[in-house]
Amino acid sequence: CTLGLPLQGAEPGVVRTLMRPTQAVAHCVNMNWPTLIVGSESSGKSTILKFLSESCNVHLEEIALTQSSDVNELVGCFEQVDASEYSIHLLRILRGLCEVSCQIL
Repeated sequence: CTLGLPLQGAEPGVVRTLMRPTQAVAHCVNMNWPTLIVGSESSGKSTILKFLSESCNVHLEEIALTQSSDVNELVGCFEQVDASEYSIHLLRILRGLCEVSCQIL
């Protein structure tokens, strides 16, 4: 589904006040960006997602969250990695390649 929705005028299923947020979410989806939608109860968060999923004929998986929900329940845990170790290893490899190429030449 291409979400290049202009959403001008009265789109069926979308309240006029939700057009700009719907466009923003559609843009994020097009860019494959993770999107966090927050707002008060009955502010239109679910309406936006349901409209976009129905428009693209894509299944929407709904998860009920509460204030006590932890982000780890959604994304899991990530192990922190020290990137400098990889940089040092890469520099050693490059140095070795440089030495070998200089000997050949």
